Amino acid sequence: MTELRITPDAAAKIQAAGSDYAMVLDYDDGVGPFSAVGVCSLNLSFNLILTPKENVTADFNTVIDSTLGPVYVKDYSAEYFEGNPVLKLGFGSVLALANDSGLIDGAVEMRVVNEVAAKATVDGPASC
Repeated sequence: MTELRITPDAAAKIQAAGSDYAMVLDYDDGVGPFSAVGVCSLNLSFNLILTPKENVTADFNTVIDSTLGPVYVKDYSAEYFEGNPVLKLGFGSVLALANDSGLIDGAVEMRVVNEVAAKATVDGPASC
């Protein structure tokens, strides 16, 4: 797996939220504490979660390197991080995730999550 490049303008936006956080790039499929329902459409959806390291659950069982440090992802979403992945600012200063194949998600929501609410676990991705 290659390194996730985070462009300087995207890095500045992320760092403005604070530096004591683990970065989680959550594939929004209903699995894990940061994804309430999952996206049941043909669109891919990722959220960049900045959270204390103790909130990173076993759902995020793969770590990829980035220009800002480790990023936690779900192992089955790792395929989206092949082919020179980049997290950059898109239209309206919204984060966008892309790779050599093109745009993966043009509206990656960035959230700071200091406390995780308990929720039932899901065994695998959400089904629609």
